[in-house]
Amino acid sequence: MIRFVSEATDFRGQVIHAGLYALRYAVAPSDGSHLSVSDYPDFLLVLRTAEDPNPNARMKLEDLLDLSRRATGTRPPAPTFPR
Repeated sequence: MIRFVSEATDFRGQVIHAGLYALRYAVAPSDGSHLSVSDYPDFLLVLRTAEDPNPNARMKLEDLLDLSRRATGTRPPAPTFPR
């Protein structure tokens, strides 16, 4: 989990409002549209903790992406990539 005490932004500049969030591990799909996004396929998605009540539950990638999109209210999800 991560707590933002004030607004933050992801690498795209999307606003993440202050609050408590879960970080969920995911792997970027190798479908061609994500090839130059990062040197690493591993990333973390930011989800509102209220929408992730069971951190031990496994979720499908599309479900994780949908929940992460809701964290920013934008079409792209809110990922954090290694740098």
